[in-house]
Amino acid sequence: MTTHAAADVVLVDLAAASNATAAIARGFGEPTILLIDDPAGGLTFAALRAGAAAVLERASDRRELLAAVEAVRAGLVVVHASARDTAHIGVALSAPAAGAVEALSDREREVLGMLANGWSNHRIAAQLSISDNTVKAHVAAILAKLGAMSRTEAVTIGIRLGLVML
Repeated sequence: MTTHAAADVVLVDLAAASNATAAIARGFGEPTILLIDDPAGGLTFAALRAGAAAVLERASDRRELLAAVEAVRAGLVVVHASARDTAHIGVALSAPAAGAVEALSDREREVLGMLANGWSNHRIAAQLSISDNTVKAHVAAILAKLGAMSRTEAVTIGIRLGLVML
């Protein structure tokens, strides 16, 4: 009888899968890095919602793959740069992993992404055309839902849960 050790990270080449959409729909049990032809396409965010930990371009070099493995092992979400350019940072996933914390609203995920970029309440308010007090309310809700004591801790938790992508 052969036994297999559990994998830290699984690498999946979706070109080798006969039906990439079906593979994504099944979800991912272990931390999974997907290799696809076009990370800027719709498969990236479907894969993230299904639980993939990383989506990279198939042509990624050894250095990029190793960096992604280390990031995924550290609990981070990794997305190819071409996908980040078209993404709304922090809103790719609809709910925190495994229901660990109360889900953030779309607006709260948007504000969390801006906090991760180091934006002040005033700058967030100006960008979203809302009042500073409304931003403060969103930040307070984010802290409460994530169980964080500070903006920095909220961003850190958001990164670990895949709510904020680097």
